[in-house]
Amino acid sequence: MIMHTFDNWKRITKSEAQKRFNAGKETRIVPHKCSPDSPFAGDMMKHFNNPELSQCFQSAINAWCYYNSRWETGYYPSFYVKEGE
Repeated sequence: MIMHTFDNWKRITKSEAQKRFNAGKETRIVPHKCSPDSPFAGDMMKHFNNPELSQCFQSAINAWCYYNSRWETGYYPSFYVKEGE
């Protein structure tokens, strides 16, 4: 995996994102063809910290892929965090 950095966003692996999810930390999930600051990114960060959504990490990713992946932006997710977190 290529580790990109966009403006203050650092790309992390899926396993790192899962650890942050389980710890309740914010993680931005975007389509792989978009940057984290893109208005077309389909951001799902708010769902990662919502206590009403008692779901596992893989269920959250599957839901994101079903509703947000398309040919223009990409079919698989990339995970980003703010640098310094």
